Amino acid sequence: MTDFILTGTILFDPKDLTKKHKLQSSWKKIALVEFDGDICEYYGWFIKKRYGIVLNTPIRKPHISFINDHINDLNGGFYDKTKSGTDKERSHMWEQLKKKYHNTEIEITISTNVQTNGEHVWLRIEHEHRETLYKIRREVGLPMPNLGKNKDGSLKPLGIHMTIGYPVNGRVDENEFEVGAMKSGRMNLDNMLTLYSKFKDNGGILY
Repeated sequence: MTDFILTGTILFDPKDLTKKHKLQSSWKKIALVEFDGDICEYYGWFIKKRYGIVLNTPIRKPHISFINDHINDLNGGFYDKTKSGTDKERSHMWEQLKKKYHNTEIEITISTNVQTNGEHVWLRIEHEHRETLYKIRREVGLPMPNLGKNKDGSLKPLGIHMTIGYPVNGRVDENEFEVGAMKSGRMNLDNMLTLYSKFKDNGGILY
C-alpha cells in the first residue's frame, strides 16, 4: 500500500446543492475538507480503463466529509441527550468551532487503494492518518464517525474517505465506447456490484 498527501481547505456549513441537503440543513451539521484538482476524474479514468465501468463524479469538488452529524449529537448528545446542554449552547459550540477552523488549510494523507461496496468507489484515509480530523470532532463532543450503535452499545465505524464516484446504469456516452462495449457500459452499476463480489473478501479493495 502507498499513499500521497493533498492540501485542502476545511469548510463548515457548505452550500446546499440538493433538495436533500436543504431539507436536512436545519439539523445536520457538516464540515469537510475540499480539494482543488481532478483526482476524481483521474481515478475514474483508471476504473473505466481497467473494468469498463463509468463513474458519475460527486456533485461537489473532491472532498472528505469528517462531520456529518445531527446537531443534537454535539456536546456528548450522541450518548446522552439529557446532558448535552440546550439547543442554543450546542449552536454556540458549533459556531466557535467554525470560527476556529473554517477556511483553514490542512494536509491529508490518502491511500492509493481504490475501494468499493458496489455502489460507491472511494480512496481510504487510513486509521493512522485520521487523528487530526477526529480531534476536531472531539472538540464539540462528537464520537468517531459511525453508522449508529451495535446491540452491545459499541459503534458501527464509518471510515473517513474521499469518494471518487458512483456507477449508474444507462448513463454513458456511447461515442466513448467501441460497439461491443456499449451494452456493458449501460450496466455500470450491475458490473460494479459483480466486481465487488469478486473483491469482497479483500474488503472491496480493487487495487
